[in-house]
Amino acid sequence: MNTVKCTLKTHDDAILTLRMEIVTQILDFDQMFYSLRNPKAQVRAFVEDSLRGRCAFLDVDEIFKAKQEIADHVRRNIQEDLQPYGILVVAVLTTDISVNSELKVAMTKKEVAKRCLQIAIDEAETQKVKVVKDAEAHAEAHHWAGIGTAKGRKNIIDGVRDSIQEFSDANPEISPQECYDTVLLLQYLQTLAGMHAEIDEDGNKQKFKKKAAQKGGEWEERFDTNTGRAYYWNHRTRKSQWERPQQLDMGINRKLQKKSDSMLHNEKLYLPIGGGSVEHLMADLRAQQQYAAIKMENNSNISVVQV
Repeated sequence: MNTVKCTLKTHDDAILTLRMEIVTQILDFDQMFYSLRNPKAQVRAFVEDSLRGRCAFLDVDEIFKAKQEIADHVRRNIQEDLQPYGILVVAVLTTDISVNSELKVAMTKKEVAKRCLQIAIDEAETQKVKVVKDAEAHAEAHHWAGIGTAKGRKNIIDGVRDSIQEFSDANPEISPQECYDTVLLLQYLQTLAGMHAEIDEDGNKQKFKKKAAQKGGEWEERFDTNTGRAYYWNHRTRKSQWERPQQLDMGINRKLQKKSDSMLHNEKLYLPIGGGSVEHLMADLRAQQQYAAIKMENNSNISVVQV
């Protein structure tokens, strides 16, 4: 076995050293002895010539990848050269590829930079996919929300139309147009009521703020900051509960009763505003008309207030 170290230059002008082990077998000793003056030096020369001729076309990275290919190339070439001298090349092994320290550092930095670049590209691609998917989900949500809104409006229109048709069939003396005009009037009154609720006594628009609690006597309505659920705090017992106390409802009922008494005392007629079927609305309007006619017959001072 002969050990050969060869210093050579690659295609990208890098200098490195290859160490190869040459396994040979003597087939004809007399022919070798009398033909070659120094067999080891001759084998070394053949190996170096084959290596320099092959590695001159390869870069440093390619030499590390093509280590076995280089060994096979050297074995085939020196076999042809040594066979006439009675020497058989059994195997050629590449045992070491060494470069200087500066080249090792440069190769390491190059690989690190390449991997960092790939990581940055992958992270940017991941962020891009997230942004695209979020935009697609947002657009899809708006799409289905629009479909739901359109269906809801269509159902409202269908319900109004069916209600008007049923009322017109049950009351032939009232035309569908009159019934439709009544519905528009009620919607108009509801709009006025909503506008009136947003205007204070001086005629300025009120600025509504979210209230964290609604007080009613010793009970206070509060809202959980985590869940948003309403709970009720008792200032006297310093305890809270989830169930709504009856005292709050009683206080609201007293306020409504006081307002109703004030309306009756002033003898003002308030037209009904609210939901319900068309039949109920028409019945309320007729009752209010009859009430107004009775008051007028009794020479009562009555005014109709629209809210």
